[in-house]
Amino acid sequence: MPECIRRKRTSGLNSLKQLADHLDEFEPIAFEKISVPGGLWVYNDGDKDNHGLPVHSSIYANLKTNTPRELMAFPNYPQFHGPHSITTHEGVLNYLRNFTQHFDLLKYITFDTLVEHVSPILDRSNDEEKTKWTVTTKNLNTNEISKTICDSVIVATGKNSKPYIPEINNIGSFKGEVSHVHTYRKPEKYAGKTVVLLGAGPSGIDIAIDLSAHAKKIYLSHRHAVIESLFPANIEQVPGVIAVDENYVVLSNGTKLVADVFFFATGYAFDYSFLDSSCGLTIQPKRVFPLYKQLINAKHPTMAIVGVASVISPFLFPYFQAKYYVAYLRGIVKLPSKAERIEEANILPPGAKRGHYHDIDNNQWSYIRESATQAGFEPLPDYYEKAYKKWEEYRLAHLSTFRNTDFSFNRNGAFNFQYLNSQIA
Repeated sequence: MPECIRRKRTSGLNSLKQLADHLDEFEPIAFEKISVPGGLWVYNDGDKDNHGLPVHSSIYANLKTNTPRELMAFPNYPQFHGPHSITTHEGVLNYLRNFTQHFDLLKYITFDTLVEHVSPILDRSNDEEKTKWTVTTKNLNTNEISKTICDSVIVATGKNSKPYIPEINNIGSFKGEVSHVHTYRKPEKYAGKTVVLLGAGPSGIDIAIDLSAHAKKIYLSHRHAVIESLFPANIEQVPGVIAVDENYVVLSNGTKLVADVFFFATGYAFDYSFLDSSCGLTIQPKRVFPLYKQLINAKHPTMAIVGVASVISPFLFPYFQAKYYVAYLRGIVKLPSKAERIEEANILPPGAKRGHYHDIDNNQWSYIRESATQAGFEPLPDYYEKAYKKWEEYRLAHLSTFRNTDFSFNRNGAFNFQYLNSQIA
């Protein structure tokens, strides 16, 4: 029976490659909703895809990576080409398509196919360790429904498709535009307007900066300490929003801001609605439970969800997660008992804020080392960790200008920053 991969994002492609390395043991098949490889990195100017379904991707026109390509490339395919360290979304898409072609992965992918439902099939002994799965799919060109029985399932749909929108008092009365940054595409649309962005995570900050060349004023609203980084003159940090009226936004300190546009930059909610409740997972907006090692369904370990973890290297971490999981499927990794897996899934990662069960941050490097030891593969060289931390330190200190910098490092841990614009220094 095949090993099924639901959708083919970055995590899905590298999971597919890990399975394809062992065709004597696996029969991989991947289901992808859109018509081409690249998933999240396929830019769509509208809010519907060619099948009339909501666009999964949150890519906007001017998006560039916030991590150098030297720290993004999969270890098994370092050919991440481009003129500079920071890459456009087109550059990332080209890399992923070259990866797909280089490893001949297209033959395992069924495009234009929506996974509608996944449900477990226990063997006759009701052994949850050997659960098989029924994957129900819909051909979006013909509307034909099919069922595939799989020995294991890897879910790789990503986590940036269902906007998380907190309740704001009286938001429905606002006369201006209200939307989530998931649908943001081009800054020219907001020329001369005053914009309130609620949320100062990476997306909120990047979109505020993208807007700054066209919008009249951007208020970056958040509840945290003032961000100590130089922003364009028309970006102002303000406290959190507690209410909205017809023409203005009310902040927690009582200030009223007149605005034309209100953007939620409040992140995303996990959406695995295609998983049957009998899969044994509890899906909350900000948590999937119980996932052993932020990856494996603790109750039915023949299911994994790659890409749940947050605050991680976006290519490297899921690469090693997939490598570890395939080692488990091959019988190399031995898991602890079900009770121990569930207990581990309930532990907050060291240093994570309360309730942020999937924030890995600096623990990702020990995670990778531990996974490599258990699965018997080569760990990531230590200089990656040093370079990543050095880059993050630099990025946070130069939020408006870091993308104008080329970054390089070597195995001895030496770093080099080359400014592409003299105004940055």
